[in-house]
Amino acid sequence: MKEREEEKAGRKHSAKIAIRPASQTSEFIVLYIQPDVYDFEKLCSQFVRRFRAHVCPACQSAGVLKKHAWYSKYYYTKVLQILRCICTACRVTHAIIPSFSLPGTSIGTEEAQIYIQLRELGYGRRRASKVFSGAKEMSVNHPAVLDKAFRVAVDRAKAIFAGQADERLTGCAWITALTGETDQPMGSLNQYCLEHRVNGVCLTRYPIHLFRDPSPRIRISHNNGAARIFKLAIDSW
Repeated sequence: MKEREEEKAGRKHSAKIAIRPASQTSEFIVLYIQPDVYDFEKLCSQFVRRFRAHVCPACQSAGVLKKHAWYSKYYYTKVLQILRCICTACRVTHAIIPSFSLPGTSIGTEEAQIYIQLRELGYGRRRASKVFSGAKEMSVNHPAVLDKAFRVAVDRAKAIFAGQADERLTGCAWITALTGETDQPMGSLNQYCLEHRVNGVCLTRYPIHLFRDPSPRIRISHNNGAARIFKLAIDSW
């Protein structure tokens, strides 16, 4: 129900802005920020300064993002406003998702990652899902949904990045082998995807997009190989 409301809100606000049709839509940019710092109005007002030199994950052009629209999503029981931007070079739109809120769901990234790691340590669903308690309580069937979504995400990433990590590994172990990161398995996998011109695969409602080769008319950053090129840390305003 929450996801349907978010989609309706996104369509409503997007309809207010007339743009040329984009070849690909609904990608995302991860905004590394804490819940108590995230301020939608401030993000909007400081968008130009904060994103002036930011790279478009789709075409890797710099300085081409502009505000486009916004929609609402849940972070547990709290409603967040999410800013969308569009690349003026390739016309792909991006949702700027705060890192604490897992894309495509109403749960938090930190709790979801703890749950996944506990499951891989052998904890049962009931015990592992205690991380979702109090104001962060999930529906009864959500742990099973989360388990399946994580398996699907890893399987998809394995197909995309075939041969780049030991195929005998599974779950978090495979993600660590691929990314070199031991913490935040879902976040590090999504980050790795964005750095390699693939839309994030972990627990998102978006279809996977392998971004097209840039047009010769599009200016490409010379820092394609730089680590964490898409990371934007603005914990302090």
